[in-house]
Amino acid sequence: MMRTLTESLNSGQEAAAQEALELLVELAGAEPRFLRRQLADVVGAMLQIAEADGLEDGTRHLAIEFVITLAEARERAPGMMRKLPQFVSRLFAVLMKMLLDIEDEPAWHAAEVQDEDAGETSNYGMAQECLDRLAIAVGGNTIVPVASELLPAYLAASEWQKHHAALITLAQIAEGCSKVMLKNLEQVVTMVLSSFQDPHPRVRWAAINAVGQLSTDLGPDLQVQYHQRVLPALASAMDDFQNPRVQASELESINSCYLCFCAWARLCKCLGQDFLPYMSVVMPPLLQSAQLKPDVTITSADSDDDIEDSDDERFFVKSNLAHFLCALVIAFQVGDCLGTLIKTFKASFVPFFDELSLYITPMLVSSPKLSGKDKTAEERRIAICIFDDAAEQCQEAALKYFLFNQLIILVLCAGNDLATEQTVSRMISLLRQIQQTLPPSVLASTWSTLQPQQQLALQSILSS
Repeated sequence: MMRTLTESLNSGQEAAAQEALELLVELAGAEPRFLRRQLADVVGAMLQIAEADGLEDGTRHLAIEFVITLAEARERAPGMMRKLPQFVSRLFAVLMKMLLDIEDEPAWHAAEVQDEDAGETSNYGMAQECLDRLAIAVGGNTIVPVASELLPAYLAASEWQKHHAALITLAQIAEGCSKVMLKNLEQVVTMVLSSFQDPHPRVRWAAINAVGQLSTDLGPDLQVQYHQRVLPALASAMDDFQNPRVQASELESINSCYLCFCAWARLCKCLGQDFLPYMSVVMPPLLQSAQLKPDVTITSADSDDDIEDSDDERFFVKSNLAHFLCALVIAFQVGDCLGTLIKTFKASFVPFFDELSLYITPMLVSSPKLSGKDKTAEERRIAICIFDDAAEQCQEAALKYFLFNQLIILVLCAGNDLATEQTVSRMISLLRQIQQTLPPSVLASTWSTLQPQQQLALQSILSS
């Protein structure tokens, strides 16, 4: 079989070579011990194929898959690959080089969610997957020394692709190398945070992505030991992405904001009440994000004839749609992150709720006369969920009193097209829940602020 493979490659018949490689991959997965006598020669040949830039990507990928499959066959062939200590360094170098096969596609900088992988090639995707699998298969004691040699060189290079590749590598190997990486946590954190200031947006995005992944794979140690460095860095990144003068792209903002919120939520869940001192860092960008408004103009069917089908107008529509997608995606994650904060801090979140309500309450409003914008059903759902979390988790009369007043206003105005029927129903349910737990004196005080017709209307709503 190896002779067939060699002859096919030498004669340029890569289709036949790939068929032979597929059979070898199956053999490596099913009967790895069958290869033990020729192991060094076979693995050496596969690594040569993987390193050959002139071959088709599919051929190289199959050779890599063969070696990875053997490395993963620990139960069927224990210790077999340990006889080839050099295979990891060669394969790791090949995979990191394949991560460089990425282009700075303009589509990545557009606010189209389906283009978030724009510029990534099949080589790049293969390298990502195999770095993760290789690290899990052979462990940190083998991978980390190899990575420690290559990562500094990549980060010191002038090409942004190498900086990006180093950060992606760190994120991909963290799961399999967590025990060893925890012993070098200072070096790992420094590598990642130093890239937050990289001039290229895709590198900054990769750095934030790495923080989120490392928070999972190296937690809770990373959060406990380095939250004082990580949280300010994330807040600084949010400031950058929300400043139009330095914002490189819409999708960069979406991706980066989303990842920042994910990282904060993970840190908050891990640290619990110890996260509270950082609320002054986290809340400003969260509140700024809550103010982002979708900027979309929808014309009626009657006005279509008045619109000329020009490139400029198509760009205008796409640009406005991009702003809408940006705001909507960020709204999803803002809601999730705020929900995590409320559930974690419970009553301790009360001091932040007054300021938050200035931005969340208008999200319930669907009348342009009152809010300046029509609110989508999803925006109203997010706002209701935040109010719901607050009512459930923050068991303080002061907060419930505030919520009670806010909801009364919204429910009484529902007839003026302030909310959908479903939203009103959920608000009424919350009102009833809060009403049952508020002291009678608080209820009396609230009732006295309403006009007689409002009291009758509210009484009818709550008793129906």
